[in-house]
Amino acid sequence: MEKNTQAMDIVTRFQWTATRNAEKCALKFQNISYSYRELDRITTVIANRLKTYVPEHSVIAFYMDKSDRCIILILSILKCGCTYLPLSKIYPEQRIAYILEQAHVDTVIVSEKSSTLFSDRVNCFCYEELLQESCCTTDEKQRICSGDDIAYILFTSGSTGTPKGIAIRHSSVLNLVDSMKDTILQEQTDKNIAVLSPLVFDVSMGQIFLALLSGNTLDVISDDTKAYCDQL
Repeated sequence: MEKNTQAMDIVTRFQWTATRNAEKCALKFQNISYSYRELDRITTVIANRLKTYVPEHSVIAFYMDKSDRCIILILSILKCGCTYLPLSKIYPEQRIAYILEQAHVDTVIVSEKSSTLFSDRVNCFCYEELLQESCCTTDEKQRICSGDDIAYILFTSGSTGTPKGIAIRHSSVLNLVDSMKDTILQEQTDKNIAVLSPLVFDVSMGQIFLALLSGNTLDVISDDTKAYCDQL
């Protein structure tokens, strides 16, 4: 399996992978699919839109049901030189407020414009608004990432006390992916890699990046589908 051992950040590694697998299926969710070319393009559109509003190295949270949109936002946020933080819809409002404060989040992306949960706390964008290409081009306005930059923040469950934020760097993600490639993807065959875990759990990030940084297909399994094993 061809590797790019020079790229020390997720964005560079993804773009390297997308260039070499442009027409292959990168992402699936139910009856929706994206090639690597399409995924690279749409994430650039959203990243460029975010760059007009959000300073580099900001923490951007997203609050929506698990779907293709979440994966698109993860790559888009990384492309604009920021850190992403997934929020679960089952979190109580008090926990969400605590996480936003502790992680210094000032921007949240939601799936529905009618959402008022964040209106008094942070800047709030609807996913559909970020896709308005008339306001943004697909030309890359590059923000350079490094391996030391924080890729994402996840919070512990808080079952034994106050939830704690764990920051994961780009280099840590790439080290994990390279290790998993050597053990899981030894055969030179295309694979569908499912992301089953909620996106607030660290194991889901290994599944996401193993697929998208190796030229394979990431299959996003909704929480509703996961609840019924016969649909898998």
